[in-house]
Amino acid sequence: MSIDNDNLILDLIEITTPRNLRVYPRLLPVTATGPVAQLFTTLKGSVTYSLLSGSSLIAISSSGVVSLSSALAAGVSATFIARAQDTVGTAHERALSVVGYGGVYTDPGGGVTAPVGFFKNTASNIAVKAMLASKTGQQIIVGDSINVGEGSGASGPGAFGLGNAANFRSAKAMADIYVAAGIPAFDKNYITGDFGVRAAGGNTILTYDTRVTSLGNGDMNVRDNGAAGAAYLHLGSTAATVTDTGIDGFVIDVAEYDSAPVITFKIDGAAPAFMSINGVTQPGGTMSYATNASATGPSRIIVRTSSVGSHTLQMTSSDYKHGIAVVYGINSTTSQINILTFAACGQRTTDQTGTTTIALPAMLKKETPGLVVLTSATNDMIQGAAKATWLAAVASLVATAQAAGASVLLEFPYAFSNVADATVSDWNASLKAYGVANNLSVLSHYDFYGPYSGMAPSLFWNAASGDTHPTAAFSAALAQRRVDAIRSM
Repeated sequence: MSIDNDNLILDLIEITTPRNLRVYPRLLPVTATGPVAQLFTTLKGSVTYSLLSGSSLIAISSSGVVSLSSALAAGVSATFIARAQDTVGTAHERALSVVGYGGVYTDPGGGVTAPVGFFKNTASNIAVKAMLASKTGQQIIVGDSINVGEGSGASGPGAFGLGNAANFRSAKAMADIYVAAGIPAFDKNYITGDFGVRAAGGNTILTYDTRVTSLGNGDMNVRDNGAAGAAYLHLGSTAATVTDTGIDGFVIDVAEYDSAPVITFKIDGAAPAFMSINGVTQPGGTMSYATNASATGPSRIIVRTSSVGSHTLQMTSSDYKHGIAVVYGINSTTSQINILTFAACGQRTTDQTGTTTIALPAMLKKETPGLVVLTSATNDMIQGAAKATWLAAVASLVATAQAAGASVLLEFPYAFSNVADATVSDWNASLKAYGVANNLSVLSHYDFYGPYSGMAPSLFWNAASGDTHPTAAFSAALAQRRVDAIRSM
């Protein structure tokens, strides 16, 4: 038996393709009282779970979710026997017990009023409540240029006003709101390149995220077969630098495109005090794909220094045949919610279901969120996608997020100048209907702001040109609505 402390998912069955029994409420330690060698290793195909006998407090769904009808007092146990049976008739049984841990679990909403256009599901939303109550964990925003920060910059160069967007983007505003409510939070950007928009000098990453202070002699380059917004930071012999505050280290995901390059990482000009590659400690500050490649997508590197403060990461490479997909700062000494934005300019919902490193399935091999906020439909509508295709992609992403143990919030955008209001209204109604049918919470900005004809031009960075990306103030207002919805879950 193993416990994943990041997700608090209790894996009671250990086989090559995991089939997990998940215990709710979480935050409950579980001890196997049966023979631990009796693992369900011979089950094949579809597996159905059931409760064979035991405590009347216990129920097990056919998919393997263990639930308690009431909380257990500290030290009190509920024992039961779980049964797993496959489609060919093979079955295994295992005795287990759940022990109350004695903690106080309260709803963290704090009297927050749910925003207009928010439709709360009837599920317990345990994962997001645990995230807010413990004030630690990850929240992932899946989306597009609106989430990246396009349009929200105060005085950016280039066509779309990207300047300093990192300081005004919705995720940054969300982090500020959390902090004001006493919930420590970091806004951690996912590297994004936009090749439909060129800022001064041609490297838009410098205007999307001002924490990327230099590209050195590297560049942003399109990879992943030209998928929308898919770009990696390619390193050269002169260091690319990322500076963040209130941290003691960095997380870096390196996409694998060549077996040759040796990459060197430094913090403030020196080798990191700690470094791991794909979970294995490896001091020295360098990695080589010849020995450190990951079999499950990008290689994850964690580097740390010995103090919390403002620190600069320097990255160099022996050639250009690879790409940095993710960089964000971490603070290993304190609890906080990390808000990770996995979004790309021009990206449709279907792009997020794919196998590229910017897609949610690949990201969830590395990240363990308590909540996934699925913002969708913007580029799907603008680019003329079929509604059925979009809804199928939404369903796929919901299943992916829930399989990772995350709660899900569906979010529908506000109206746009270049999409007929009848289309926006129809898609909005369809997403709400999907949410009701699948017991998912939905936040609709369209329900609050209404048709585009009734929206104030001051909400958009350049309404006169027909572009409807949000200003910094509008981005902050959207963030407030999202935080209120999350805390209401």
